[in-house]
Amino acid sequence: MLKAVGGYVAGASEAENSWRPSSLRQYGLDDRLRDEVEAELERLRSQIDNLKRRNKELLAIHEATKTITSVRTTDEILDEIVGFVHSLGMSDVTYLSQYYPEHGYLKVRASKGAVSREFSGLEVLPDTGMATLVVNSQAAKVSPNYFQDNRFVRSENLDTAVTAEGLVSLAGVPLIAHSRVVGVLFLSSRSERRYSPEEIATISSFADIASATIWKSLAFTDMEANAEVALKRLAHWENYFASWRKSSDKLSQLFENIVRGSTLSELLAQASAEFAAELMLIDARGETLASSPGFQIEEEAFNLNDLLPLEDRVCHRLRNSSPLACVPVRSKIYGRFFLLIEYPGQVVEALQSDVAVRLAELCLGAFSLHHAHLIQAHNRREAALTRHILNRHGAKPFKFLEDAGFDPSDQIVLIVSQEPVSTVESFVRDDRKLIAASIRGTTVAVVAATRGDELHKQRAGSIPGPVIVWTCETARDFYENAPKQWPKLESWLQALTHGEWPSKVYRAEAIEPVSWLLMTSREFRAEFMKMHLGPLFDVEAYPLVEAGRSTPLLDALTAYCKEGRNMRAAAERLFIHVNTLSQRFSRLDDLLGDWREPNRLFSIEIAVRFWRLTCDLEA
Repeated sequence: MLKAVGGYVAGASEAENSWRPSSLRQYGLDDRLRDEVEAELERLRSQIDNLKRRNKELLAIHEATKTITSVRTTDEILDEIVGFVHSLGMSDVTYLSQYYPEHGYLKVRASKGAVSREFSGLEVLPDTGMATLVVNSQAAKVSPNYFQDNRFVRSENLDTAVTAEGLVSLAGVPLIAHSRVVGVLFLSSRSERRYSPEEIATISSFADIASATIWKSLAFTDMEANAEVALKRLAHWENYFASWRKSSDKLSQLFENIVRGSTLSELLAQASAEFAAELMLIDARGETLASSPGFQIEEEAFNLNDLLPLEDRVCHRLRNSSPLACVPVRSKIYGRFFLLIEYPGQVVEALQSDVAVRLAELCLGAFSLHHAHLIQAHNRREAALTRHILNRHGAKPFKFLEDAGFDPSDQIVLIVSQEPVSTVESFVRDDRKLIAASIRGTTVAVVAATRGDELHKQRAGSIPGPVIVWTCETARDFYENAPKQWPKLESWLQALTHGEWPSKVYRAEAIEPVSWLLMTSREFRAEFMKMHLGPLFDVEAYPLVEAGRSTPLLDALTAYCKEGRNMRAAAERLFIHVNTLSQRFSRLDDLLGDWREPNRLFSIEIAVRFWRLTCDLEA
């Protein structure tokens, strides 16, 4: 009997053991004692069943652990681990999904028990499905009924796969490696089921083995990728340093040429031949300082407003299928410069950025060296101009003008202003024919007559302060008359400034006859013109006067005063008939009364002078 009881407790098959607890009746046990023995036998049998199941789980975990050390692919190892879990009989479908944090989705890597094709390569989209709930919480989650669980967002493709398999309950255990979720191991059943903590703990052991496998795979993948990248970088740097050595030798040769006295243009021509590229150096205003002989570029190839924000960054652009680069370089003394590099055709290897920067620095060095000589020469010319203007010169006649490139037979314009030298230079910028100096707080500049004409065209308001220009027919006239003319120009400029005359260009020859008028105040001038020309302004001329333009009646009055009160000469000056002028005078009679009475006409002439000086001097 004991043997039969042992077989029952150990769970022997029906064929081997026909004994049942009901057989105790034949041994004469009363009902109460028999019930206690039956309960104890059932408890012992349940413990033995649990021990058998646990032994099976441990054997499966042991076999799964050995798979990590086997020389197989990651997919094969994961597939075998899922097979071990599935063999425990806890689920109808067992599958493992890997998590890709860079994209936020999970993809099935291995499955067992699935009968539909939807599970092959199933992807769980970001922020959907119970997998996202497991990943975010990094803890096991159980859903007894998938379609009634509102803790997560379902997606169409996941619902389709679950429906195709007829699954009802799901349990997910995270695969965690180094505090990072790398996947989820799922158990799913086709009927509603609640997994016990012991079952979840068993599955977690397999999850740890699978996470180690995936982490090892990721580590090897990263190692291979890093090794490949390292090899590529090594090859890149080997090529780079080989190319740099060649470029460094070329740059050293160019530096030696600068020391030997090569100009900026010569340097760019030599660099063009060495690096097979055309070059141009421009300043922050976009003006070309020098270029290699073959440089061809449209004006809009680079927008200067786009270049100014650049610091040390080399800007590349494609123009007519040819690479074009802009290299910014800065000088503490001379400001911003840009080296434009144009490559012929589609070159395989363009000039390296750091080589281009070094080349730009060499160009700036050549420019600075050459410009230093120009500054010394300019300072000598400024000193000679100052001595000449103050009549203290002892230098050779015209020498400082000849050094500045002036032709002795050219017209010369002398400009005086109380603006800084740099401001006056910006009005009439000319790299060769321009000398400017400051004498007793007044800026005096000598420019070619053509550049002076450009200054005359400046509109009122575009010049910060009054400017007086004095034109000489030849350099000899300037040399002989400038010391005598300078005191008058200086006093007139002070009078214009103190009298608050408009900021514009005044011709010295126009000021000469009426220089005494300059000492009047602006309020007095306005009141005087209003008193004697007010009706004329109000009726016909005033809107045009504000715009700085003449009118027929003002023209008639001005011509009459300029021609010594001679009507015929005034008509000829205006290119009109005398009768036409008489008609205009009749209109003036209506507006101004007896304006030709000598004393009245004298005041009107002064008012016209004021108006001409204020509005229309250079016409």
